[in-house]
This record gives sequence, C-alpha cells and structure tokens, in this order.
Amino acid sequence: MPNNHTVSLEDLRRFFAKVVQDPEKGCWLWQGYCDEKGYGQFRFKEKVVWAHRFIFECLVRQLKDNEDVHHKCAVPGCVNPAHLDAVTPQYNRQEQIHRHRMIKILLNTGQTLFPVEEITQEVVSKEIPF
Repeated sequence: MPNNHTVSLEDLRRFFAKVVQDPEKGCWLWQGYCDEKGYGQFRFKEKVVWAHRFIFECLVRQLKDNEDVHHKCAVPGCVNPAHLDAVTPQYNRQEQIHRHRMIKILLNTGQTLFPVEEITQEVVSKEIPF
C-alpha cells in the first residue's frame, strides 16, 4: 500500500468521493485538487500524494523505487487503474515529450490527426453497392 501504510475503507471512500466516470473514454476523472498540469492530489495519512499513484498502489501493486505511473489514456487527471501502467521514468518522460511534440505540431500547422478532406473525398468517390 502507499508508503507501506494500511489503507482503510474510509480512505477509499474519501478517495472515490472525488472521482467521476467519463462514459466515453472510460476515464475515472479526479475532481479533487489538481496541480497546474492536471495531476490529482490526495491527502493520505497527513501527507499529500499523487491520486493516480495512490490508487495504482491500492488496486494494482506496490510501485518500485524506479517506477513512475504512466497514463495510457493521456489524461493526467485519470485515476482508472486500467488506464495506468508502471513504467520507468525514462519511458514516461519519452512519452510526455512525444505527446507534447505532436500537440505542438498539430496546433502550429492547423493539421488534424486525420486528413478529413482526403478521407471524405475517398469515401464519396467510391461507389457503394447496395
């Protein structure tokens, strides 16, 4: 459990009172305090801990000293254990850099992830047998 402390049912009730589910993505979105990057924080045993790390250690497994929790869904406020993975700090940092670059490229060029015009023209130009 987080920092080798026992997590009580009351701790979990307090935690889940600050979570809402996103039915579209399946994320469990943290509604408590978040830092400037959107990562949730939770008070546990008189200490402030990262919400995603807390729930990962409660429901999945204890993290090793050389592990970070990676958000596979790319939503910093998500605390759904199915969207979290234990990774090395190096891997986590590479993913953050890659995501940041992709967002920056898309914003600066006005591009979308999918070439909508090309897809639309391709679909419209094909005959659809009914």
